[in-house]
Amino acid sequence: MLRERIKKIFNNKALYMVFSIVAAVLLWAYVTSIQNQDMETTIPGIIVTFSGQEKLLSERSLIVDPNSNYSVALKIMGKRDVVSRLNNSNVTVSVDLSEISSEGSYNRLFSVNLPSNVNTKDVYILSRIPEYVTVRIIQYETKKVEVRGTFAGTFKEGCEAKPMEFNPASVSVGGPKNVVSQIAYALVSLNEHDVGKTLSKTLPYVLIDAEGNKVAMNDLKLDRKTVDVTLPVIMSKNVPLSVKFTSGGGATKDNVTYRISPSSIWLSGAPEILEDINEIVIHSFNLEEIYDNKTETYSIPVPSGLDNISGQSKATVSLTLTGLSTRTLQVSNVQFTNLFSGHKATPEHSLDITIRGPANIINNITADDISVTVDLENLGQSLGRFSVAAKVTVKNRTDVAAIGTYNVSVLLEDPAKAETQAGAQTETQT
Repeated sequence: MLRERIKKIFNNKALYMVFSIVAAVLLWAYVTSIQNQDMETTIPGIIVTFSGQEKLLSERSLIVDPNSNYSVALKIMGKRDVVSRLNNSNVTVSVDLSEISSEGSYNRLFSVNLPSNVNTKDVYILSRIPEYVTVRIIQYETKKVEVRGTFAGTFKEGCEAKPMEFNPASVSVGGPKNVVSQIAYALVSLNEHDVGKTLSKTLPYVLIDAEGNKVAMNDLKLDRKTVDVTLPVIMSKNVPLSVKFTSGGGATKDNVTYRISPSSIWLSGAPEILEDINEIVIHSFNLEEIYDNKTETYSIPVPSGLDNISGQSKATVSLTLTGLSTRTLQVSNVQFTNLFSGHKATPEHSLDITIRGPANIINNITADDISVTVDLENLGQSLGRFSVAAKVTVKNRTDVAAIGTYNVSVLLEDPAKAETQAGAQTETQT
């Protein structure tokens, strides 16, 4: 009976599983109690952090020398499961600098900070390597540095650059005094080819010392890392001077030869303006008003946005008329327009009209070919003698015309009024 009961117990799967779990737990507890013994280890390369740096900088213009290496090692002891979790990424050390007031080297004891999930009572610091942190405190300086630029490239033909412009014109640099004091200027480099217009770019800069060497910038504080750079590009161009002619008085531009001195000037300015300018017109002549050869001096107009770099602000124009003859005819036939109704207009003299054109043509022109017209509209109902401008044309000719201006002395009368006045005088006399 007993044997059968024991056999049933061992053949029971549920009871067998419970027994196995209990045995495993007991074995784990035994192994753990043996392995989780106290152990020693050394954590190397723990980076030192400093507190009080803000006060040090703001109140005393002092900083920790960035070129010094600040790290320590700790030899610690504790339970294996605790110590094995500690390393130089979760263990920190710090040094308080708030009481330091001047430059120099200071030995300071550091405090150790363990992760928040580790009880400080479970870890024993056996030694600090080194015992103290030697911290070097140096002077901090801020300096305004002028921005300069260099251009390495090429320009389109006729183009050149003016001095670079920078915004801002200077940058602020802060850092160790012994480094900042070496900085002479900030340098921007612009490299473009076939430049034909003004360039504007935002570019980084480097810091340069008095001997032209680059200054390392990794330990410096910059108010900005880039500057806006403008390279003004101008074009220089030799532009011809010219004149214009309006036909009149029997003359066209084909009847004029002229010379301009100087014949051209040099202009400079923005390429986008200058490239479309191929001449400068210094004067426009109405040939109806030109009776003979003439020489005049005129100011040279400079297009807006451009500069005259020739040093010559005036030009002399000499005109010569060719292929033309003149002839004077006496004309008495005058036509009136816009004469007030009922009024009578009488020219008081004939006109000596001078015409101009090719000699072989004007020699065949007679007084009957010339039309003189006087517009009386502005006189309205006025009566009396008036001098009125006349319009003179040569009938059916475009290559012959009158030159000069002409006025006609005209008598304006009202015949009906004159007759009434004459009758009244007659009655008075009788």
